[in-house]
Amino acid sequence: MKPIVEDELGHKLVVVDGKQPFEYPRVDQEIFEKLHRGALVVADVTGARPNCFIELGYALGRGLRTMVLARKGTEHPFDITTLGGHHWIVDASLEEKRRRLREHWKAVRNRPPLVPMEPLIP
Repeated sequence: MKPIVEDELGHKLVVVDGKQPFEYPRVDQEIFEKLHRGALVVADVTGARPNCFIELGYALGRGLRTMVLARKGTEHPFDITTLGGHHWIVDASLEEKRRRLREHWKAVRNRPPLVPMEPLIP
């Protein structure tokens, strides 16, 4: 992921999974702070973890460019299925994984946000 996101897409990859030092007192705050200021979100929803769906919803609601990933064979709720995510293959070669991720990015990079970014209703 890092060579594609950083070297090819020009973004800094910041992983927030609770294993690295935080800038904020809570991991959920750390995640939402990074999401709020990010330009690209890569969300892996393998395992259907509810927190990932909340974070993905926040990114989509903010109109951020978002790639949804999951291990091949992952079952998704209806709303996630419509996003056309990338299903990675555990046993694929590194070059195959990179090729497939590049293809997915080319397919989704210019998708418009789910909702227009206009002022909130007062």
